[in-house]
Amino acid sequence: MSSYVIAIDQSTSGTKAILVNQDGHVVGKCSRSHDQCYPQQGWVEHDPEQIYDNLCIVLKELLAASKVKRKEIIGLALCNQRETSVVWSATDGRPVYPAIVWQCQRTRQVCERLAAEGAEDEVRQSTGLVLDPYFSATKIQWILSHVSITCANQTDLRVGTMDSWLLWKLTGGRVHATDISNASRTLLFNIHTLEWDERLCRLFGVPMDLLPEVRASSDFYGTVVDEATGLKGVPILAVMGDSQASSFGHLCVRPGQTKVTFGTGTSVLMNIGNEVTISADRGVLTSIGWKVGNRVTYVAEAAIRSTGDTIQWLRNELRIIDTEIELLDALKEEQRKSDVYFVPAFTGLGSPYWVSSARAAILGIDRSTTRTDILRAAVESIAFQVRDAKDLLERELGTSISEIRADGGASRNRHLMQLQADVLNIPVQCSKEDDMSALGVAYAAGLRAGLWGSVEELANDIFLYQLYTPNPEKHRECECRYLNWRNAVDAVLGYSTIMKARRPET
Repeated sequence: MSSYVIAIDQSTSGTKAILVNQDGHVVGKCSRSHDQCYPQQGWVEHDPEQIYDNLCIVLKELLAASKVKRKEIIGLALCNQRETSVVWSATDGRPVYPAIVWQCQRTRQVCERLAAEGAEDEVRQSTGLVLDPYFSATKIQWILSHVSITCANQTDLRVGTMDSWLLWKLTGGRVHATDISNASRTLLFNIHTLEWDERLCRLFGVPMDLLPEVRASSDFYGTVVDEATGLKGVPILAVMGDSQASSFGHLCVRPGQTKVTFGTGTSVLMNIGNEVTISADRGVLTSIGWKVGNRVTYVAEAAIRSTGDTIQWLRNELRIIDTEIELLDALKEEQRKSDVYFVPAFTGLGSPYWVSSARAAILGIDRSTTRTDILRAAVESIAFQVRDAKDLLERELGTSISEIRADGGASRNRHLMQLQADVLNIPVQCSKEDDMSALGVAYAAGLRAGLWGSVEELANDIFLYQLYTPNPEKHRECECRYLNWRNAVDAVLGYSTIMKARRPET
């Protein structure tokens, strides 16, 4: 009888389920998007119940389309958008408030106040992160302090990132857990002691008894009890944050190996081995990549807030493209001289700047500026931000990145990937498999189930890559454009400083 693993990828834009066979190949997939809610400027929310309903739908659709029997499914795996936070009632299983998404900026002033009070260094040394609304702690604190909850009822609450919410629902409330990679993105987890940090929980006002149990990435998380999934009785064998899962999917299991995942935002992640290394530069984040067996692997990350989100804005809000094919056509047009630069700070700037108050801008427009100029500048901004990230990791970790592995939606655009290679001046290897996050957590589940004996077995040419090599002449042209783009970033940061000084205290 054949054996399969189903992996769920619950991302910022939607929920996908993939079917992986015992050869490690994706043989089926289904997906469904969910609503993006922007109730105020800078706020971003999701409906946790809509997301869970979508999860059930894609699982049943996948089973129906593949004609695989439930008894052939040896395990379920889950990866998720990191940092996005949910608070729900343990009694009725309902969220007390919408999920606050990682992009949301509503707690910016809380982070600024804590930094002014001198909390930044303790937070950074304990968690490897920075005081920023990007992470979970102030999101959870905001929900607990703004939703009408009596002290008696607060003990009935459960809090966690999206994986914890989905695990709770899948197991009928029997399991309140998270994996170590997701825990490391909350600002509440000590990456040295590998446990929730009591001092940090007090600092952020999050009761420790509401937090989930932290488990290894490849571990038994209970069995599915919800019949709506079509998978009742299937064990849940792995959980990871999506960026770490894609790194595992690329088999970046040796120190120095680096990948970039192009999604709503972009994560440039480097394996740094089994010892904690916290950079002096606050632009570099140190997190836990995964725990498989008894071994914990750490990663250094440069996090970019807006890449795919930029393309969505061009399509949905600015409406200058209807499809990504039009973007591809714009890139194929002969490039004319243009001084237009795009800084996509829609929800602030991430690495290497970490300025959450920054806002997006298109600079250098004159009367001759065309639609194509703006589209090209938007695409360039993706490649330039990855260049920022690569330079930061190399500088702070004292290592040279000789090649980078890529996945995610934008990696399917061959013109962008060639541009990326030219900007970085190193080879870019793009996976021919689109769903590396889901595949990575499927690998972790398969290892737990004994479907594969080791990571080395997986590394034996499971999938192919498309190689993009840099063009020296194009690199020189890109270098000039990149330096000008950095000047545009400086202008945006200067404007942010001025506006921040003018903002009234609240």
